[in-house]
Amino acid sequence: METDKREVENKAPACGVVSSNHPLASQAGVEILRRGGNAVDAAITTALTMHVVAPAWSTLGGGAFIVIYLKTQSLIVVIDAREVAPKKAKASQDSFATGYGAIGVPGCLSGYHLALQHYGTISLKDALQPAIRYAENGYEINKGMHEILAGNIDDAFDKAHNFPALGEIYLKDGNVPTVGERIVCADLAKTLFKIASGGPEVYYEGEISEAIASDIQSNGGFVSKEDLSKYEPRIREPLAGTYRGYEIFSVPPPSAGGSAIIESLNILENFDLRAFGHNTSSSIHVISEALKYAYSENNKFVADPDYVNVPIRRIVSKDHAREIAGQIDLRKVSSNVLPYEAGGFDSRVSYDSITGGTAHLSVIDKERNMVSITDSTNYYFGSGVIIKNTGILMNDTMRDFSLEHGHVNSVEPGKRPRSWMSPTLVLKKGRPFLTLGSAGGPKIVSSVLQVIINVIDFNMNIEQAVQAPRFHCQRSELSLESPIPLKIRGELVEKEHPVKERDEWWFFGAVQAALVDMRTNQICGAADPRRDGIAMKE
Repeated sequence: METDKREVENKAPACGVVSSNHPLASQAGVEILRRGGNAVDAAITTALTMHVVAPAWSTLGGGAFIVIYLKTQSLIVVIDAREVAPKKAKASQDSFATGYGAIGVPGCLSGYHLALQHYGTISLKDALQPAIRYAENGYEINKGMHEILAGNIDDAFDKAHNFPALGEIYLKDGNVPTVGERIVCADLAKTLFKIASGGPEVYYEGEISEAIASDIQSNGGFVSKEDLSKYEPRIREPLAGTYRGYEIFSVPPPSAGGSAIIESLNILENFDLRAFGHNTSSSIHVISEALKYAYSENNKFVADPDYVNVPIRRIVSKDHAREIAGQIDLRKVSSNVLPYEAGGFDSRVSYDSITGGTAHLSVIDKERNMVSITDSTNYYFGSGVIIKNTGILMNDTMRDFSLEHGHVNSVEPGKRPRSWMSPTLVLKKGRPFLTLGSAGGPKIVSSVLQVIINVIDFNMNIEQAVQAPRFHCQRSELSLESPIPLKIRGELVEKEHPVKERDEWWFFGAVQAALVDMRTNQICGAADPRRDGIAMKE
């Protein structure tokens, strides 16, 4: 393989970068960097601000996965702050679709506090200040949230209409607010101030936990005060792999995203993608085939490792990938790909509706510490439930379980549901290189994978890699973003792919990334043009 020119490093000055789904959140993180905070401080501040200014994607009532790299310690760690099933939840439950019954025990706040305690330099109180300010003083609604409500994506407008507390804040006289209209979250501001003063214990054991449990249980839900008090985030070993000399670190189970990305990369390492060319019918074909294998296998086997024996070593092994690569026919769709089990998640959820009320943020500070956080309320605006007198919008994560008895991802008390969230870090010969992740449900995997390939195989800069047209293949249908030429679509049809053109702005994920350019030593960021995010420098 030819030498990667990005390996040439000099001593040019560099500053930190924050990339997130919302400009106000990125700005909050950058301000922390300017005041001397590290990447962890900036990332947690950014995430908490997102909870206020972008509630369609992430909220204080959701969950998260965090991947942290600390350069001076050569440490890479994962914090699993995923929601868990309440003690009273059962696999036979038929009320997980939306509303109070869909709410899992939230974990993000506990995970963020843990990250700051162990790896940050500022307090949770300090990290909460921008969020409190925007909740109290208000912020302007952006194009993304307007279009989610106006387009009723994931039934967002219906949720706001059917749950009065949600509609009271995010609708204007029952109508979709216009871009630029001001949103004020007075109750949420009071809640955030209480957490800043009393710590996360107020949320998980004190008056806020009482309010959450009381409201949920009085409306037929399952989360109890005991569930909240017993919640604990998990510190996990990152899932590690390699790709063409780069080291890949991502989230392990209960997320299937990290293992799906590493398995796909292992398969694709057996093909010369650069020779195929970017977004040619040959490269799209082989990447799609690799994705189908990875989605199928991870959907079949991956779940909460505290409840299920996950054959993770086999899934991410190079030998296994070579076997799969040998079964891929370069001329046409392979007939022996494992069938994708739709029942891996709630079988009532359609393929097209899995879009993702999820946010991602990536941070690199001037010391080259890196953080990647994917934070989710699950579907847009989550369950639709705002806890009375708190302003906290709750998740609908119980929808991520399978309703099938005996499935690896079936509901059990205290179990974490499977996810496709994939915050990922890439190093080159042990040196920090790239942090990225995406929103988009299972399309997180295909989006993150393609950005990594665009950078490593096709030598794109990070903005080009994020902006390039994408495709997605999870089952049999191959979805192509509309800029991919008609000629390529025709060639893929000849290879027996059932092709569908997609031009919906929300369909292909939303990657937020930051990269250390090894030619210049500069830190560069990129925000996905498919959303309203922005990458900002310190």
